[in-house]
Amino acid sequence: MDFEAVKTIAAAEEQAEQIKAQAAAQAKRIIADAYAQGEKLQQELELQGRQKSEKLREEALNLGEAEAIKTAQNAENEVDGLKKAGESNMDKAVDMIIERVFSWQ
Repeated sequence: MDFEAVKTIAAAEEQAEQIKAQAAAQAKRIIADAYAQGEKLQQELELQGRQKSEKLREEALNLGEAEAIKTAQNAENEVDGLKKAGESNMDKAVDMIIERVFSWQ
């Protein structure tokens, strides 16, 4: 084999080693980028999850508050009804007592 052929083969082998090293470095960058993107996506999803959870919590609190207000209003209406019934019965009871007192005399 002549010297030029050996020189050409050595240059080709060196070029192949450089290409192989570049490919390995590029593969490492791609893997590192994929991990970084995965981490970023995970953080975004966690943030979205926390935001959605907080929104649902707020909705539940608002719903509970609205239900509590409704229940309190219903109870207040019932108390008013009982109070009116009691006042009506009180008038009847007073009239009945007065009638009995005067009927004994």
